[in-house]
Amino acid sequence: MGNIDKYRGCLLGGAAGDALGYAIEFDREEAIAARYGSRGIRNYWLDKRGLAPFSDDTQMTLYTANSLLCSLAALSAQASGGSQASVGTQPSGSAQASSGAPTSSDTPALASPTLPSPTALAAYAPTQMAQFYVEWMYTQVSPYPLAEPKAWISNLPELFASRAPGITCLNACEAMASGAKVVNNSKGCGGIMRMAPAGLINTSPGFSGVELQRLGAQLAGLTHRHELGWMPAGVFAHIVSLLARNESCSVREAATQALNTLPEAFPNAHYLAQLQELLGYTLRLADSAMPDLEAIHALGEGWVAEEALAIGLLCSLRHEDDFAGAITSAVNHGGDSDSTGAIAGNIVGAHLGLAGIPQRYLEHLELRDTISKIADDLFTGPQASPDLYFPPVTFQPSAPTATASSPGKQARRRPLDLHFSCLRLPSRRRAHRPVHSGRRRADRERARGIHHFLR
Repeated sequence: MGNIDKYRGCLLGGAAGDALGYAIEFDREEAIAARYGSRGIRNYWLDKRGLAPFSDDTQMTLYTANSLLCSLAALSAQASGGSQASVGTQPSGSAQASSGAPTSSDTPALASPTLPSPTALAAYAPTQMAQFYVEWMYTQVSPYPLAEPKAWISNLPELFASRAPGITCLNACEAMASGAKVVNNSKGCGGIMRMAPAGLINTSPGFSGVELQRLGAQLAGLTHRHELGWMPAGVFAHIVSLLARNESCSVREAATQALNTLPEAFPNAHYLAQLQELLGYTLRLADSAMPDLEAIHALGEGWVAEEALAIGLLCSLRHEDDFAGAITSAVNHGGDSDSTGAIAGNIVGAHLGLAGIPQRYLEHLELRDTISKIADDLFTGPQASPDLYFPPVTFQPSAPTATASSPGKQARRRPLDLHFSCLRLPSRRRAHRPVHSGRRRADRERARGIHHFLR
């Protein structure tokens, strides 16, 4: 089953790497050096709340975890022959919004919980996951609160901060909301950066490496349809699982085992050899004397999934016993810093556990208690907090109805024909991030072009 400290370390570590990289994601390396010194950014940029905000990467990671736990709860209740309605109800938004994290001290526990099989979860989870990703989309385009949210984390106003989410994810969610088929050929990193919870979910018996890689790939493939958009997500989930569930497993051992499992998991994939070659090169590069930044340049910039995995893995291999070294190395480059930082943080956090994360990366982290609570539920199962995951979601996608702040007022319904592919989303130069004076127009256009259309 693993160690609960490793589960917490994985999710909090990913959020920490995401938050550190979020402040500099679209900056060129010379701009990073000019602002933070030759070593780059080392500590968080804090917003006006005194918190380090994370990006859409962690937002979607939390929705992935919430959905998997709801799926597990539904299947466990079915296997136990229990009544779903009698187990608990979804919590009110007001109770959660006030504290930032739910409490479960007074909640009933599942009687004789029965974990579902990997096959049952793999068959059930994608449908539920699609529904939760649609709700995440609503948080990006609608004011807080949503009427009758399906995920309990949708009761958290912090998750309604739109931090330039990727166009591929938004378009895919729009299609799923309308019942249309998701059609794209994207291999952007928006599929892999959210997939750590897939490596932490518990079933009976546990997932084999092949089953786990296929689950991660299947869930990433909901939004990213290119093989190199979903295969790396499966490898990533497998690495996280091996590290979180084994006390003595090194990052290299986990990566090697996942790489060796890859051909069995996806024997007919057209891009299998390409991914194998890149990950093999990453393992060799980690042993070289090449400086971190130069080695990262040899792998790419992280805007696409296979490069994001390779960069996050490289930094994890080189700094597996040094959390700060891993995430600072993973973010201080001119590419997709928050995603590569999140992946490295997930991997090294799962390896070292919460105790291995320096306090300075925990004390100001946005929604720290909520993330820790979800990690605990992934470890113990939904029986620890049944009121958060029952009744199982029966979600019919429709336009969100947001309730206005003033009592008795209803906000206008927002239609779903949002046309995200044509929507010019605001850049990340906003109140949530530091304003980088003197940023050139070329940098802004590069950011929009790469982030919005690759991710």
